[in-house]
Parts: sequence; C-alpha cells; structure tokens
Amino acid sequence: MTQSKLWDKNALAALALPALSTAFGLQMLRVLLPSFVWYLGDTVGMSYLMLGPIAIGTFLAAFLAAVCRRLLGPRLALLAVVGGLGLARLVEQFSTSPALDLALAMLGTVLFTFFLPIYLAHTRAQGGDATRQFGLGFLLGFALDTTVHGAFGTLDLSWQHGFVALILVALAVGVQWWLLARTPRVEAKATDSGLGRDLPLAALGPFIFLSVVILQNVARATTLSGWAQPVALGWIVL
Repeated sequence: MTQSKLWDKNALAALALPALSTAFGLQMLRVLLPSFVWYLGDTVGMSYLMLGPIAIGTFLAAFLAAVCRRLLGPRLALLAVVGGLGLARLVEQFSTSPALDLALAMLGTVLFTFFLPIYLAHTRAQGGDATRQFGLGFLLGFALDTTVHGAFGTLDLSWQHGFVALILVALAVGVQWWLLARTPRVEAKATDSGLGRDLPLAALGPFIFLSVVILQNVARATTLSGWAQPVALGWIVL
C-alpha cells in the first residue's frame, strides 16, 4: 500500500521549511518596523527624512538576490540565506540591545527577501510539485506566525526574554536547520523566466505588508469586531 501524500515525510518537509522561514521573516519584520520609529526616530533622534531611505534601502536589497545566487551558487546560496535567517532570528531572541535588535532585524529582513526568489528558483529546478508546495508552505507560515503571535497575547516572542520563548525559538530554528540539511540537491540549471511569468511575484511585498498590518493583526481584529481575543485569533488563523 502506498503511503498517503498527507503523511508523506518528504511532502511535509517541503511545506515545513518554507513555513518556518516565512514565520521567521514575519517576526523579524515586526521587530524592524517599530525599531525604525522608536529607536532610530525617538531614541537616536534621526530625521524622518533619513529614515525613509534607510527603510526603503532595506527592502530594495531584494534585487541583489540574483547576484547572491550567482556568486555563491544555487546550493550554497540556499544554505546561507535560509540558515542565516534562522540564525539571525535565534540571536535576536537573546538580544537586549535596541541597536542590535535593529541590526539583526535589518539583516533578517534582507535574508527573508532573498529567501523568496532563491527558494523559488530551487523549487523550479527541482520540478514536480515543489513549486506548489513552496506556495502552500509560504501561506502556512502566515498561519503559524499568527498562531504563535496570538497565543502569547500578541506580544511577539522577539520582545520576550523568558525561558519558554527562548526554548520555542531555539527548537524552531533547530528544526529549520535540520530540514534545510535534508533539502534535496538539484542539478544546477537556468531557472530565470520571462517578465510575464514573474510579474505576479511583485504582489508578494504588498501582500506581506497588508498581512502584518491588517489581515494578521489580531489586536486590530479584536478591537474592531468586539470579539474576545481567542475568537478573533481563531478566525484569522482559520
């Protein structure tokens, strides 16, 4: 009897790796955005005219993802970007310095923007259902992040320095690295495609922004709906 696809270990791993990486990226974003305002703006006293270019430059770095893949090669670029994202998330959990939080959040955000095209290129080279599984894993990462975010009362694990938060993050990063090490090697091939095929990917940025600010915002949903927070959380996750 063939094993059900639902419980196929390889299929689950193909979903779990992008899901965990996406959740880490979203968590880093929620550290980055307030750090720009509270730390650079209020504490350091940086002009908002300067904050804009710094913030925009962080996200524009995504255009260097192709350069990174060409310089390091497909396999090494994948390991560096995905593993580096997990490492940045883990170190940030230990950090108690606002300046270090900002630096790690910027690094993690850049690696997250690299992760999307580099991992997508990996799935295209892998063929089969890999690209579809990447899309499902990406969406699953939003549900995972929202579940953890809401379960801790909308206080991000990044701002908690207790033993429980540290263990959870360390375990999640450990699983991510283990899955990354098990990622199948694929034959290096050209995976670039035409503008028409890749143009829809431009919607990922606005989608992530809307998800963090509105669609995934448990506190906002709780306030506007008048529901109890667990109910609002359950509706968003569903």
